[in-house]
Parts: sequence; C-alpha cells; structure tokens
Amino acid sequence: MGSIFKNKDGDGKSGFFDPAFRAELEAMFHYILNTPEVYNIATTPLSLDRASIYRANRDFYQICSRDAKLDRCYWWIMLRLNGLTHPNQFNSDELTESVIMPTPSYFDDLLTQYMTTKPVVV
Repeated sequence: MGSIFKNKDGDGKSGFFDPAFRAELEAMFHYILNTPEVYNIATTPLSLDRASIYRANRDFYQICSRDAKLDRCYWWIMLRLNGLTHPNQFNSDELTESVIMPTPSYFDDLLTQYMTTKPVVV
C-alpha cells in the first residue's frame, strides 16, 4: 500500500487517510479559505507564542499535536489549510503569530458525506 496509509489510526477515522477523500478536500480548500461564511465554520485561528513556533521549526506536526491538540487524522488538513505540503516546510522565522486550525466537526461531516456517497466495491 502507498505511504499515505502508514499513519492510519485505529480510531474509526481512517477515511481521512483515503487518497480519494484527500483529493476531494484538495479541491475544496480554495473554496473553504476564500468563502468567509465557510471559512468561519470550517476553521479557527490558533495563536502561538514564539517558544512554540521555534520548538516546532521544520516539524509542523508538532504544532498540530502539541499546540492544537488535534487527533492525527486532522494533521494533514491543518498542514494544507496553512499552505504547506510537507511538515518540514514549516519555517519558524517566516511564521506569523497564528496558524489556521481545522474545526474537526466540519471535516467529520465532510467525511460522513463522502463515505455515504462513495461507491461500494464488492
């Protein structure tokens, strides 16, 4: 299996690691980030202190786990909402005092909608 499945959680949220679902989200990120009424529901700003920013230099997932306290299934979403494609792109010298954090319930609802419309393979 592809590397995207290596980080699967056993908590019932494995759909977040589905490449097809991630492709759907990729197509939606521009809309989410540029439509104020959706942005305000789907995201929350997360303020960070300088110590947290410097501790996480070149490892954005530290912010996802330690500061945002998000389940692992949302880390990739947070990464993409902040314009990154890899956690090591996070450069503490270039970051402002806040990052965009996904609202888990919004993305849970998207996953539920995706799973109910996904064709069943037998």
